[in-house]
Amino acid sequence: MDLLTEANLGLIHAAELYDPDSGYRFHTYASWWVFQYMSRFISENGIIRLPQHRADQLRRIRNAVSNTGTRDVNILSSETSIPETVIEMLIPYLSQVISLDAPVQKPSGAKGESLSEFVIEEKIDYDEGLMKDELWGMLQSLPERHRDVLMRRYGVFGHEQMTLQQVADELGITRERVRQIELRALQLCRQNSRSA
Repeated sequence: MDLLTEANLGLIHAAELYDPDSGYRFHTYASWWVFQYMSRFISENGIIRLPQHRADQLRRIRNAVSNTGTRDVNILSSETSIPETVIEMLIPYLSQVISLDAPVQKPSGAKGESLSEFVIEEKIDYDEGLMKDELWGMLQSLPERHRDVLMRRYGVFGHEQMTLQQVADELGITRERVRQIELRALQLCRQNSRSA
């Protein structure tokens, strides 16, 4: 099976499910299904195959890199007689995808643990005080009611985390109004963070 076959399967699936009364044009509807089928194929099968002439050029570039020990485009172009623009386009394909579950080969030639066992989990330590200052600054930019709702909903700055109903009871408004205020407050926070 190849990518074109998957695209055709997506098109067939779209044709089976398409409702002409939905108000959408078929190509608009079908493009989503074609994209889904193609994406799934790519994720399951790795990289897309290159045309044969590009694969040959990539092989020559790979050999030149191993012979010269450099990825300099000028040197590789003179070694392989391939135009620099083509080399720049193909250089990303030099790196091969390696599974984290692939066993690591030991110097003796025996296969050892998987690569994932060597990956170190890195934890980023944030300055908690700095985070609180940033959060407080963000909350200060909101109207008072919006700030109160967020602090109660998420349990920050001396407030317990509350449900929509608990906040509604405490502020004397409906649950739906609390939900609306919370959504608006979060939108304002996003807008403020983008503009900052």
